[in-house]
Amino acid sequence: MTLFFAVRMALFTLYWANPAHREQPLAGWMTLHYVAHSWHVPPETVITAARVPRPPDGGRPPHPRTLEEIARAQGISLDQLIARLQKAIAAAQARQPPQK
Repeated sequence: MTLFFAVRMALFTLYWANPAHREQPLAGWMTLHYVAHSWHVPPETVITAARVPRPPDGGRPPHPRTLEEIARAQGISLDQLIARLQKAIAAAQARQPPQK
């Protein structure tokens, strides 16, 4: 078990250390948590901007939906959802102190 989690952690670290995975242009296949991680903003920022209701217990939804699925469920275009998320990400980053 220890080896499994060590390998998993190493792969996760290597994946996100690659600059190609940071600040990726938003796309329909992404989940909200992927967007938050890629753009270094709190998950709550993108969840709120996407207007996705939280489960009654306050946890994560049982199935992480893609941006495409969220837009379809809300009856809006993917471009409208992406614009909303980009605006929230820009506002969140403007509030964050500069990284050294």
